[in-house]
Parts: sequence; structure tokens; C-alpha cells
Amino acid sequence: MKVLLINPPSDSPQPVMPLGLAYLAAALECDNVLVEVIDAWAERLDFDSLEKRIAQAKDVGLIGITVMSPVYPTGIKTVQVARRASPYAKIIIGGTHPSSLPEQCLQECPELDFVAVGEGENLIVQLVRALQGKSIPLNEIKGLWYRNNNKVITNHRAEPVQNLDELPFPARHLFPLEKYKVHPPYRLYKSFATMITSRGCPFQCAYCTKSVSGQNFRYQSTERVIREIEFLIDKYNIKQIHFYDDDFTINKSRVEELCEELILRRIKITWSCVTRVDLVNERLLKKMKDSGCFLISYGVESGSQKILDNIRRGYHVGQIKEAFRLTKKAGIRTLGYFMAGLPGETYETLNETVKFSFELDPDFVSWSVTVLYPGSKLYEQALKGELGNNYVSTQMRAEDLITSSRSPFAHGHAYFYRGEVPKEYILDTIDKSYKNFYFRVGYIARFLTKLQTFTEALCYLNTFIQYLGWQKKS
Repeated sequence: MKVLLINPPSDSPQPVMPLGLAYLAAALECDNVLVEVIDAWAERLDFDSLEKRIAQAKDVGLIGITVMSPVYPTGIKTVQVARRASPYAKIIIGGTHPSSLPEQCLQECPELDFVAVGEGENLIVQLVRALQGKSIPLNEIKGLWYRNNNKVITNHRAEPVQNLDELPFPARHLFPLEKYKVHPPYRLYKSFATMITSRGCPFQCAYCTKSVSGQNFRYQSTERVIREIEFLIDKYNIKQIHFYDDDFTINKSRVEELCEELILRRIKITWSCVTRVDLVNERLLKKMKDSGCFLISYGVESGSQKILDNIRRGYHVGQIKEAFRLTKKAGIRTLGYFMAGLPGETYETLNETVKFSFELDPDFVSWSVTVLYPGSKLYEQALKGELGNNYVSTQMRAEDLITSSRSPFAHGHAYFYRGEVPKEYILDTIDKSYKNFYFRVGYIARFLTKLQTFTEALCYLNTFIQYLGWQKKS
């Protein structure tokens, strides 16, 4: 039996490799299952083209589709297309949205057979075996939600993979690697890759969902990470890696050891990561720089301590300033992520955050709008009526939806968190902040002097052209 894995279509101009699907594919291949992949986003397939591609796939017994909350309607339409194109195959969805609302997904989409809740490597292998009559029955597969005589069967949540070293390398060979693009400021070279070296996040931020990997932090050993980096260099001539870990430096000693090994083995790789401001220090940052780190993205969120406390961020404004100061001192570029419209936001706190973004003076800023992601604390409060205004309903209403980022590269929609500050004011503030930050003469001059490669310069030029086109339409 063949398994067909699908990444749904998207209008976003810069497709990113779906590492989650690549891990599923690798787990299946290790169990001698034939796997085919259709990345409709990377291949720019519309739904008609996608339906034809699915119909052309032979001997497909199971179709797996990844579905994230902002693109849930697109994911469900992909399921419906798959059902028409392959009427006899079983269909399963996984990802943040199904893991948060599995029963609702089954109720709203009759074309679905299964929903995966949590990490899916072991689940999908067991499901294939069960469909072939080689394994335990469906009701014993942890993390599997399905129907039986019009009744939704809810198995216990899948147990997270504890030893991440046991996972095979993602099956990148099944994906159209040449079609993936990393948006600025992450791209320096044409030959790049993405990696995830840890799972789980122990922090309690109110706007975040942990529906797939949970709170239990687990990580790959240094040797495992080094082996994958060396494999990427040898197999694909990779020169740059971005680590998609939620909090890359949560275990400082682990990252120090990784940096030391990269230096000791003279592994030439340029890399970037995302982490929190309270998870770095001067010694660690120096080692990161020496081993090839050129950019760190920090979740700042707000310049107001009151707002940071409201969302349970767990650090104070002084730590934000110190992290940016030390990162700059180490010679590493900085990207500051900011959020507008957080709980307790007022006109004053929003303007305070805008001023703070200029005070920090990172190399790059990125703004997002607070939305209610299923599985987050904010979403749970909305369900209980604690936020008022009837936030969450079964059907998404157009007036409640918004993209999570005021950017031409954002795609999908989620429920807008309606606080004191109106949506229009938030969006106008973000637009003005972007323009005032990036179109400063001094900033542009500094930016041009920091360009390192022709690929980087071309990437920014293309992005600027896309931005102008988006501005013209909006």
C-alpha cells in the first residue's frame, strides 16, 4: 500500500519545506512503506491541478494532509479534493488545528476518515499496519480519532517521541527542494536547509498553542545534530541552515557543545535560529557567532511590562534590552518579533511598543496581530466566554478573521482578538511602523553595508518588489 502525503496549496510567495511531513515520510520508509509526496504550495498547484495529480497517483491506500489553523479552510478543501480524486483511499489529517480540535474536524468534514492528535511518526506507521491487518486494532492506536457507525471514537493522545535521536533524518529526497524559498532576513545562500532539533515548549505564553508536541522539552544529542548537518553538506552541498526549534537555546550547555563541535570539526555552515531573550548570555552568544550563527530572532512581543505579564511571557523589559545589546556585541544580527493587540493593549501600550522597537534598533522587525489559535490559553478563555463578544463559533465569520501578520508573505486567517484597540488602528499602526523603521535613510545605509552575498541582495530586491505590488493592491 502506498501513502500519499500532501501539503495544501497556498498563495504565499515563499514556500517552506514542511518538515513535519518529511519526518512522517521518513518513518514510513523505515517501515518499508512506499511514500509519495505532493507539495501543492511549493509546486504552485491550484485545486484543479492538485486533483489531477492525486488521481494520477497509483495504489494509494492512505492520504495524509497537514492542516494548520490559519489555513484550516484550505486544508478541508484539500481533503475534499483528495476524496474526489481518490474515492477508495483513507484520509487522515494532522497538524496544529486537528490536534487542537479533532472531534470538530471530523464533524465538519465527512470526507475525513481519521484525525491525528499529537506527534504522528509512530501513529501513521501503526495506522498503515492496521489498515493492512498487520497490527493492533484502530481503537488501540494512541492519538487516532475516527468514526465508527457515525460515532466519533477518541483514543488517548499519542505519546510524544521521547528519544528524538531515534527518528530518521527527514525524507528530503521526496520533496521539490529547488522550489523552497526562505524569506528575508534568513537567506544568504542558494543552498540552504531547515532543521528541527528539539520538540516541546515548557513556557506558558497565552497566545501560543502546544497541541502537537506539548510542554515536555526534548532534544536531539549533539552528535545526532552534527550528523544531520554533515549529511546535508555532503548530500546537498548546503551552506546555510535555519533551525526552526521554538526555543533553540533553552538548554544552553547543549548549544555550547554543538557550537564547540562545529568549530572543532571545522564544519563550515552559516546558521540562524529563534529563541527567547532570557535564554542567552554573553559566553553563549560568542560561541554561537564563532560557529557560524549570523542571525537570532527574538520574540519581544511588547515594550510594556504590563502586557508581557498579561500574556505570561516570563521575562522583563530589561532582559529584552540586555539580550539585544549582547547579541549585537557578539556581531550577530537581530530580528525582533512584535505583537499588536495583546490582552490589556491600549493605545498607549501599543505606541510604547512601537517606540521600543526603535529603541532596541534591531536589524529587522516583524509585526503580527494577536489572534486566537485553537489550543491556546486565549482561545480557551474565548470558549468559556471570558473574553466577551461571542468570539468563537463553529463557523468562522468574516468580520472575526484576520491574517496573523500584516505582511504580503502571511497567508491564512484566524480569529482576531478584539480588545480595546480597534482592528483598523492596529493595522494602520503596524503599516506606519514598518515604513518608519525600514525607510529611514540611516537604516538603509547601514543595511546596504551589511549585505554579505549576491543571493542575499537579490532576495531583498525580489521581496521589495513583492512588497510594492502588495501595497498597490491593498
